[in-house]
Amino acid sequence: MSHELTLSVNSLYWSFAVTALLWVLVLYANRRMKSGGLWLYGIMALWNWLIGYGRQVLGHYSEEVMPFLSTFFVYILASNWLGLLPGFVSPTRDLSVTLGLAVVLLVWVHSYAIRKMGVKGYLKVFFAPAWWMFPLNLMEHITRLLSLSLRLYGNVSGEHLAVAVISLLAPLFAPIPLLGLSMFTGFIQAYIFMTLGMAYTAGFLEEGGLLHE
Repeated sequence: MSHELTLSVNSLYWSFAVTALLWVLVLYANRRMKSGGLWLYGIMALWNWLIGYGRQVLGHYSEEVMPFLSTFFVYILASNWLGLLPGFVSPTRDLSVTLGLAVVLLVWVHSYAIRKMGVKGYLKVFFAPAWWMFPLNLMEHITRLLSLSLRLYGNVSGEHLAVAVISLLAPLFAPIPLLGLSMFTGFIQAYIFMTLGMAYTAGFLEEGGLLHE
């Protein structure tokens, strides 16, 4: 019991650390962007990529949805990479953190669906294609919470454990290739989380007949 409490407190601490770090980077990047140069072009390129990627799934709703979903991508990526530094711990290794991220994402997705479709149109999704499908549709949305949180938690925890074990077995040759692999998998996990948020949002818009207007 005390171990679980300590783990949660540590995860909360590292979550705040990631948030503070991102705020510092945002303020620094904002100052550098005012003077133009590579910072401006780099951030514009990243933003255009995110919006363009969002349009492939969300159409013209990308401009509304991607600013929120991209924060998950940036936060999870920073959290995953933070754990690669000596003495630092990735907050996404804690199930309570990944569960919290999943809850926030899904609450926002459902709130956005209600705002765009109305309460009646939103509820119709759970009774499609027939009323007796309601239990299955409800279960599908509930399992999304478990899928999002457990996938991120399991992949990040397993990857960090594998890196630690291999580094102990081959301390001279393993660290550099494993660091690159860990950075890549950390990127992929953040990318998948954001993409699933896009897919869930697009699913509601599709059911409401809004996506191809």
